[in-house]
Amino acid sequence: MTLQRPSASRMRRIAFAFPALFAFGCTLARQQTEQSNTRAARLGHPEVRYQAELSPGLALTLGFLPFGVAGFYVDNTKLAASGLLWPFSMLWLPNMAYEAAIEVNDRAFERRLMDALQHESQSK
Repeated sequence: MTLQRPSASRMRRIAFAFPALFAFGCTLARQQTEQSNTRAARLGHPEVRYQAELSPGLALTLGFLPFGVAGFYVDNTKLAASGLLWPFSMLWLPNMAYEAAIEVNDRAFERRLMDALQHESQSK
């Protein structure tokens, strides 16, 4: 059995897909940031801004590396342990690390917003 080289048209489609997916991901991230900032402003705290504690893109990229590097990045020991099953872990680890990074960022935003609301209610 011989390996066939991908055709030029297939390579162009692949080359187009990566920037398109990246742009789509950036758009989604920007929308989430805007929605979170709008929510904080509606609650009377426009100073509380959505900030990325962890980079979801970096978490996704690290998910392809062996030894559970992404799991350590997102501080999830279960993900890190599953990275020992590399290369099979590349099937689930990048996506799970991406979602974990978004969750960490969301929790940090919610914590800052709740702290601001609590501080406001205590000062009244």
